[in-house]
Amino acid sequence: MKKNKAGVFLAVAILAVVGVGGYFIKDYYDGRYKKSDTFYVRVPMSQEATVTDIKDSNGKVFDRGRSYTFTGYNEKGNAREVSFSYQTNDASKLLQPGQYLAVDVSKTIVIGQEVIAESKVPDAVKPFLK
Repeated sequence: MKKNKAGVFLAVAILAVVGVGGYFIKDYYDGRYKKSDTFYVRVPMSQEATVTDIKDSNGKVFDRGRSYTFTGYNEKGNAREVSFSYQTNDASKLLQPGQYLAVDVSKTIVIGQEVIAESKVPDAVKPFLK
């Protein structure tokens, strides 16, 4: 009888660990990769559209293109810094001054960006982008 109780206890303990671990994994995934908001950006008129070296956090070149950091605004008027890179050797594929972007973010990272027409920018956001 003692062996049976020990086996049941071990099975319950394993299920509890798997359940709690699964919860934390899902919470991490949702916080990092699930879209939580969209921020809108207007590329400054002073932004250069030239290809440069893209460097990692250690300063080592890993590609060519352009890295961007902008301040974006959501429909509630909240500001957030958004950063991303375009990898290309073709300068015509880089962001051009005056373009508008919709930048999808999770709680922690940029998960996508798209060039949009000014007419697609919500009216509540437009005053922040002039």
